Amino acid sequence: ARFRLRWGVLAALVYRTLNIYRRKLTFLMFVFLLPTVQVMLFCTAIGRDPQGLPLGVVNLDRGCSLLGHRVELGRDFVGFLQASPLLHVQPYVDTSSATAALMTGSKDRTVGMVYLPPGFSCSLPVRLMHPSSIPITPELLGNSTVGLTLDLSNMQVAASVQKAAYTAYASLLAEMLH
Repeated sequence: ARFRLRWGVLAALVYRTLNIYRRKLTFLMFVFLLPTVQVMLFCTAIGRDPQGLPLGVVNLDRGCSLLGHRVELGRDFVGFLQASPLLHVQPYVDTSSATAALMTGSKDRTVGMVYLPPGFSCSLPVRLMHPSSIPITPELLGNSTVGLTLDLSNMQVAASVQKAAYTAYASLLAEMLH
């Protein structure tokens, strides 16, 4: 025999179930309201970006004179990093001390390190403008590249620091090209 859906029986079952639930309001509250409150609390506690993450910066750039103007792109880039509420910039004089702060478990620990090579201010404009008469050498590439080393033990923090560094670099390029 074939199964046939009887609408009258289905309507009676739905009506009976709704009457049972109407008498159990506390049950309904726990079924619908409690998960909503849990999601709200979770998103409030977990969903925000971190603030004041310590970032080591090694700025070996000493500036450059281009077309009669003094240009200090390394200093400008560090300024853009400092403007980010996500980061707390800690200057270091060399890469060994900055790497030690990145690897250590002490209170002076950093979540990442930015390295700006000597000659950054002279090399970056040449690399960006790249006239065909000037070849792109490995030295030019190395001196015009920002090094970013991150502690990958917390991927959310690493992604946030990387995003802030990219934003600072984009701001530097936008300022340069205007």
